[in-house]
Amino acid sequence: MTISAAQLRAARGLLGWSRRKLAETARIDGSEIAAFEDRGVAPSDPAGAAIRRALEAAGILLLPVDGYGEGVRFARPQASADEGIRPEDLNSANDG
Repeated sequence: MTISAAQLRAARGLLGWSRRKLAETARIDGSEIAAFEDRGVAPSDPAGAAIRRALEAAGILLLPVDGYGEGVRFARPQASADEGIRPEDLNSANDG
């Protein structure tokens, strides 16, 4: 599956990554990201594969085109800082 420019922008948004951060993480020239997102110029095959690997390693799942269209989401639930204590971890030491 290929990645679209919209998916790439959405994935960067989910991660809070700038183009520069993605380029550094994927170890590619940032101009390929800019050309793809701004003008639809597809990155080279090696750069496209590096982008995909970087996003997937960061926990992004690229959703294929289906009846709802393409998309992105986290591959697994993200922990929330305010989840509190899980029931199995409750004990007298943290009863407060």
